[in-house]
Amino acid sequence: MNYSTTLYATKHNYPFERWPTYFEDEKEGEKENAFVHEKCGKVQHIMDELIESLIEMGEMAPIKKKERRFEIAIKALNNLDQKAKIIENEVATDLIDLFNTISYSAGLNPDDYGDGEGITSEWRFW
Repeated sequence: MNYSTTLYATKHNYPFERWPTYFEDEKEGEKENAFVHEKCGKVQHIMDELIESLIEMGEMAPIKKKERRFEIAIKALNNLDQKAKIIENEVATDLIDLFNTISYSAGLNPDDYGDGEGITSEWRFW
């Protein structure tokens, strides 16, 4: 597979459809369910933008430019979580795994960041 195809394929790992089930016990009612779905959509949008920006810059882009795109996405998630408190244990684990998959597909080794924890550990607060 080529670079862009590999990055697009990471979308198959998106966990967003299962996230509302993580909140079923904690949040009840249509209003809360709509809230969770809206926030999942915002997270997906952030991840879509990350993938698109990595594809646009291309496989041969400097590592620092790619890292900057990850920083922007992770900080956007920090801001979203600060307002919505949606990133808890299971969600955080899913996001870390997803970021590691995307970073690997973009030519970055997740083991090179955060003492092997992955690129999210560089900027995340969740």
